[in-house]
Amino acid sequence: MKELTLKRDLEVWCGNVSGELAFGQKRDEVYAVACRMREVGETDANEIANHLLFADNPTQKRIAKRLLHICEEYGVIQSNRGRYALTEDGERVADSQQVLVPEKGAWTVWASQDPLLQHPVLDVKPFQDPSAYDEVRGKDKDSERSMRDTPDWLRELRNSPFEITASAKPARIDSIGIKAEPVESCATLRVDWAVGEGELRLVGKLGKREMDVALIAPENSPKELWRNLLESAGLWQDWDVHRQELRVFFEDTSEAERRSMVKRERITPLIPGLGSFDPLTLELRINAATPDDAQRWTEWRLVNGIDDYATSERYVEWARKAAQPFEHCDVRLPTRKELADDYPGAGDAPNWLVVAAEDWRL
Repeated sequence: MKELTLKRDLEVWCGNVSGELAFGQKRDEVYAVACRMREVGETDANEIANHLLFADNPTQKRIAKRLLHICEEYGVIQSNRGRYALTEDGERVADSQQVLVPEKGAWTVWASQDPLLQHPVLDVKPFQDPSAYDEVRGKDKDSERSMRDTPDWLRELRNSPFEITASAKPARIDSIGIKAEPVESCATLRVDWAVGEGELRLVGKLGKREMDVALIAPENSPKELWRNLLESAGLWQDWDVHRQELRVFFEDTSEAERRSMVKRERITPLIPGLGSFDPLTLELRINAATPDDAQRWTEWRLVNGIDDYATSERYVEWARKAAQPFEHCDVRLPTRKELADDYPGAGDAPNWLVVAAEDWRL
């Protein structure tokens, strides 16, 4: 799990759409009001004139009223019978110094519904809507503009502040058109989730912009994720949680797996709530599913591990290595004499390296 990285390509929607979007801007006068209101709780024009404009005269009071009106238009404060209180947006202004300033226009929006993103909006750029003259002049060269319904999931984002993924700039969708012109996204983005390190990154290209953005990784525990991976391959029911090994039948293993005690399984990870990821190969420790499998496996490892004359010393060491993975089982290995006498587990023919060593009492 420590070196496991889950990856997948991002499906990106891109379209030109009209609407009113608010973007973060540094407005010192609004930030000053937000900070002052956080200190005192509520305020009015007199208090702002005295403490921020340092004067209590009609001119400064008119300026203070105008300032409070601007703050109210930006949603930073709300009025109640001549007194003003800080809103949730105002709290964000006091923290970030960024005021969300609405702008009406046409926009190119890149967005994705990928559940690994903190917010669907990847980037927003102003779009210059072509004039009627340009459209008529280019009609022979370009196909007619095709308008489609703006995705519901994008329209549902209205009035909720967020950070644009590509720039980390605060923004908000105040209104958005019901129709949009889908365009090619020119996006080749991928999410890389380094599970062991708890790191999640968005990498690739969005138009001409190179992307390498740190995201907030899901809080799934390693144990939970490991179970999800094994369930994706239908192996969880055979997983020994205590020994951290996959229980397998002897006849279902290859020679390489019997020697290495490792199985390589190709899976397509499916994580509940987060979707599927690119296929990957898991290396799983394996062991015998039953005592009978452990006995057969140990005998096979012993017989197939003999590659020289089976002297007494070598035979003891080979037997130890053959049985080592199955120490939790009650396995019995043949003596060298039993193996030389064509022990049933020895295979179709006796091993002459064993027979000779036994005959010569090596």
